[in-house]
Formats: sequence, structure tokens, C-alpha cells
Amino acid sequence: HITVISNKTFDELQQIISNTRKITLIPNCIEDSWFHLHKKTQIENNKILIIGTKKNKNLHNILQAVKNLDIKLIIVGKLNDSDRKKLTNIKYENYYNLSREQLQKIYLQSQILLFPSLYEGFGLPIIEAQALGIPVITSNIEPMKSVAGKAALLVNPHKPDEIKTAINKLLNNHHLRQNLIEAGYLNANQYRCSRIALKYAQLYTSLLQNESFSF
Repeated sequence: HITVISNKTFDELQQIISNTRKITLIPNCIEDSWFHLHKKTQIENNKILIIGTKKNKNLHNILQAVKNLDIKLIIVGKLNDSDRKKLTNIKYENYYNLSREQLQKIYLQSQILLFPSLYEGFGLPIIEAQALGIPVITSNIEPMKSVAGKAALLVNPHKPDEIKTAINKLLNNHHLRQNLIEAGYLNANQYRCSRIALKYAQLYTSLLQNESFSF
């Protein structure tokens, strides 16, 4: 039996394995400690958090989108020389090799998570941000669309103008941010480790009841 973490990986695996009855979708999870740090009040510092700098994280289109915006990027992940050249006229801070506590602190200092990824197996930063009370902008493709639920602004990751519009919309609309924060917390709550562990326990129980094993 095979478990997959998103409908995206389920669909990809179907192209290889015809018997989908042997595939079960059980998503990733986050520890309760993330929820304990949930922000009670919003901050308005125009700091936009970027998690990841590999090609699929779409940094190229992000940097086009934020040109001429009065924001500061907080970029987590190593930057190459080409990336740094593109950042010449953009305010930014860069961090990598962070502990979990350091990463959580950076989340909490940010006003928005910008995560218009081109490809993910799951998209854990979406859930991390939602658990901490950070509104999210992410891609309108799978698996990000499903992981975010109805608790994020969805954009076409290939269109910098659309990303830019979403940033401005979220920066300038306090009511929208608050709604996304509240909806995000409820969405992230589905991904608590205790809930996901129960799904695995139910699967193992089912397999033990229906299969004979030799030890």
C-alpha cells in the first residue's frame, strides 16, 4: 500500500500505478507548537516572506511582481549571483540554514507569505503561515490550491502582474487580511499532527484486518 501527501502526487502516481485502491492520500502535518504562536494582532510593516529559492519557487516572477512596490522581501533560502543582481533595487533580507525556532520568528515578523510556486508535492509553508496567523498568497494550481483551502488569495504563478495585484490588495485591505487569517487558522487546524497520525493509524488497522503477514 502507498500513501501520498496530496492530490497532485496521487494524480502523478496514477500514471505509473493502475490499481489506485492501493493508494491513500494522507497529507503532511505540522506540530501543535506552531498553533501556540498564533499572532493575536496584525502587523503592518510591508514585509513579505518568501520561502525557498529553487527554480520551482518562482523567484523570477516574484521579483518582477514586486518591482516599484514599497515592500521588503524576507527571503529564506540561498541566493545565487543572478538572483542578487535582480534584487539590486529591491529591499530584502536573506536567511538560510535556520532552526525551526528561527524560522517561526521570521514568519511572525512578516505581514504576508508570498508562495506562488510552480510545482510542489504539498506546500507546507502555506499551512505553517496559516497556523501562525499570516495571510497567504499562493498559486491557483494543485496542490497549493487544495492545501490552502478557501483561506488564501490564489494567483496565476506565471503572471507577475496578477501576483502584484494580489500583494497590493492584501496590503491595503485590513478586513480581507483578517478574514484570511481567521479562515487560515481553521484550515491549518485540519493538518495538526494528532489528526494526521489518526489517519495513519486507521490505515494500518485496516491493512492488518484485511491482509495476512508473514514475520
